[in-house]
Amino acid sequence: MHRTRALAFAIILTLVAAVFVAVLRRPAFAECSGTARCFADDVVRVIDGDTIVVGTKTIRLVLVDTPERSEAGYEEAKDYVTNLCLNQHAIIDQDDLQYYDSYGRMLAVVYCNGVNVNAALLENDLGKLYQQFCDESEFAFAEWATRAGCWKE
Repeated sequence: MHRTRALAFAIILTLVAAVFVAVLRRPAFAECSGTARCFADDVVRVIDGDTIVVGTKTIRLVLVDTPERSEAGYEEAKDYVTNLCLNQHAIIDQDDLQYYDSYGRMLAVVYCNGVNVNAALLENDLGKLYQQFCDESEFAFAEWATRAGCWKE
């Protein structure tokens, strides 16, 4: 009888531990995937179409390249992100395969008002796919990235 109780207790303890581990590994938000950082904070600055400041962190939108200040389309891309994100709460899903770029900016997918900003810039022709990083990004096989050109022959 004691052996049966001990076995039942061990099984229950194992199940509780498994649930606890699963909860700890689950992303903080439904939008997030993988195991890298996932957090929410306010967008306090839009630097350009593919770089924003969220809280105190500079975020570079992964797999997206928008025009630079001297290029055509710069204002349109920056204005789009500004209108969608500035002073709004954003969800940041850091790339699991490349955490930061060479400038120390966090690489991530950004959601503002429920919109995937990375995907929206590509879909609205305000930026182009940074295709050379498709083989280095967790998001390369995401529907929006494949539609834009990741992994097309």
